[in-house]
Amino acid sequence: MTKSIDAKDKSLKEILSNVQYSIDFYQRDYKWQTKQCEELVSDLTSRFLDSYRTSHVRSDVASYPAYFLGSIVLSKKPDGVFIVDGQQRLTTLTLLLIFLRNLQLETGRGEEPDVRSLIQSTQFGKKNFNMNVVERKAVVEILYGGEIPDDDIDDMSSANIIGRYHDIETFFPEECRNDALPFFMDWLIERVQLVEISAYSDEDAYTVFETMNDRGLSLSPADMLKGFLLSNIRDVAQRSQAEGAWNASVPKLQSLAAKDATNDFFRTWFRGRYATSYGGAREDYERLGPEFHRWLREKSDDLGLKHSDDYFDFVTKDVPTYAKQYKSISEHQNLFDSSHQCEYFVGEARLDDGLLMLAGVKVGDAPTIAEAKIRVMARYLDVFIYRRLWAGRNLTKPALKGTFVALARSIRNMDLETLTARLYAELTKPNHDNFAGSPPVLTGQTRRKIHRLLARLATYVEVNAGSGQNPYADFVVVSGRSRFDIEHIWPNKWNDYESFFTDEAEFHDYRNRLGSLALIPHSFNISYNAMKTAEKIPLYGRLDHNLLVASLSASTYERNPKFKNWLETTGFKFEPFDRPGNHFSKQSSDARVDLYRELARAIWSPELVITDSGLDANSVRLLADEIRSDLQDGDEDTPRSRNSIDVQVIDLLRAGLLVPGDILQGKKPGSTVSSTALVLENGWLELENGNQYPAVSTAAMSLGLSGVINGWTFWILERSNKTLKKLREEYRQRLRADGNDSLFDIDEDEDE
Repeated sequence: MTKSIDAKDKSLKEILSNVQYSIDFYQRDYKWQTKQCEELVSDLTSRFLDSYRTSHVRSDVASYPAYFLGSIVLSKKPDGVFIVDGQQRLTTLTLLLIFLRNLQLETGRGEEPDVRSLIQSTQFGKKNFNMNVVERKAVVEILYGGEIPDDDIDDMSSANIIGRYHDIETFFPEECRNDALPFFMDWLIERVQLVEISAYSDEDAYTVFETMNDRGLSLSPADMLKGFLLSNIRDVAQRSQAEGAWNASVPKLQSLAAKDATNDFFRTWFRGRYATSYGGAREDYERLGPEFHRWLREKSDDLGLKHSDDYFDFVTKDVPTYAKQYKSISEHQNLFDSSHQCEYFVGEARLDDGLLMLAGVKVGDAPTIAEAKIRVMARYLDVFIYRRLWAGRNLTKPALKGTFVALARSIRNMDLETLTARLYAELTKPNHDNFAGSPPVLTGQTRRKIHRLLARLATYVEVNAGSGQNPYADFVVVSGRSRFDIEHIWPNKWNDYESFFTDEAEFHDYRNRLGSLALIPHSFNISYNAMKTAEKIPLYGRLDHNLLVASLSASTYERNPKFKNWLETTGFKFEPFDRPGNHFSKQSSDARVDLYRELARAIWSPELVITDSGLDANSVRLLADEIRSDLQDGDEDTPRSRNSIDVQVIDLLRAGLLVPGDILQGKKPGSTVSSTALVLENGWLELENGNQYPAVSTAAMSLGLSGVINGWTFWILERSNKTLKKLREEYRQRLRADGNDSLFDIDEDEDE
């Protein structure tokens, strides 16, 4: 009797528990790249954070909404259960579980919830991983043991597995670590669901697979958007012309590296140009992910799509304009070109794939103006990213989507001069971060960031004082024989250097500091590995090392007049550490950090935003001064100094000027619409729709009102009729009266 085809909803726990899946030899490759991995991690963590509150207990997770992650197709045969469709997702989910278990162990939280049986199980006395592929076993075993395998692996699937594990480390947000970790793990294994479609022959399984993936029957969101837009153009000739404009622009996006480039384009464009809210499952930013076609249909009136001619103009003008710019941005983000290097650096960080760069471009901008707008926005983002990287702050899309949506709203439809001044003002606000703090130390989680940071520093020195060529693309190669490695100036031999340090812990701390690291070719890193510091520093001066590394050796200063002239011109304090009486010490490492800090301030100077615009610098600065006077009340994302006079809502709570439960009323001048917000104990504001925001301006901007809104003047305390700005001034007066800059400790990572 022929068995039927079954379909059942199952949790991830039910899918992976104590089972060993096989994969036929002809589809064993694991092919996911960074983009797909990042999207999966971002989707999962964002959906979890929509529900999670710090006041919850773990049993509350049972009431969190379930999240549907699609379907998998299995062929259940006498010799095992074979995955026909879904192995890319299940492999990535297994890597996520391994990462989460390792995180449990690293943080000393124990194995609760225990996910081991979802990763590995025993059948008939034989232990195997639940994704049972022989070729991958060695790599997965190393990851499961908490180690990182050597990147120099020939097998493509194994190399991809290592790469995606690194991606998970990079993109897993801080908000889901620490206390939230067991909550997230509970939600992941119990509330994330898939449909398991089981067939009992390969023929039936592949029939299901082909039916589900038949391109002639399955319409993408972009296809459905096209149908909606064209159906609203009444004139037949115009509709034909519009379809031609679409077909001449949108299909070209398929030449991009991303698998889902067309849908990615519409998501990015709509978020950058139209999103006004974020933070909940029904907010603009979130809906513009999976269902942008439905969102536009519902919001068509708000976007000015009311008549047939509006739809015609949208398809024939807007779509080609933004598709062309998105294609250009994507190409520049994926292929290093020194003339568009900031776009590449932004793409490398996987933080903005065009949302902000498209936000500032208008239909009708001359090509040179559109290019200049993208150039200054890319430069702004480059400075923003590396300031945060240096400060060790969160660099993930979920953590920054609020900041980006608010900024995107504020720059839409600006001319080039106003846009440049706005971004320059943003980077030069009072108390802005300028690489003043300590940079991150080298760990497994920071390795890639520090590699890029060292590559940028070395490139700057090489371009300005060396060959003049831009070697960045070579410096960031991290696999294969030509890769570059992070070199520890001190070898890992505590006994040889114990007289220089207080204890072994201090030795390892200093050894991993930025000032004690260099970037050199892998072959040299191997040969220098066993050498003492005093032996290898002279070798750093070799002509085939980059100048930043070579500057550790005195020989570089003796034979490189261009380098010496550059030092005299710039005043950068380079010094060698192989001269008599000047060995590499703790003080040398600290001096090296100071040098790197000054280089960073030159590389990521806000002045470069003005330079890239091609506009008159004085005019831009004058306009920026006007804009900055409004921005300083709404610094959304700059790390706070503990001695800063900048004020947050949490300070007003601690001072008694606000109390938890206070009601704020908000009304923009000239508007008849008012809004209400509740002050929470943690200093956040909760709006009437239940969404919570850490910053007063972000809360105000989320209401969908036009223009830039200063939350400190927008919100009024109901019981006293005082604006938050007035309460802030009272707080500052107390500080001045006490002769102190800050009455209370302010966490450096708290956003306003």
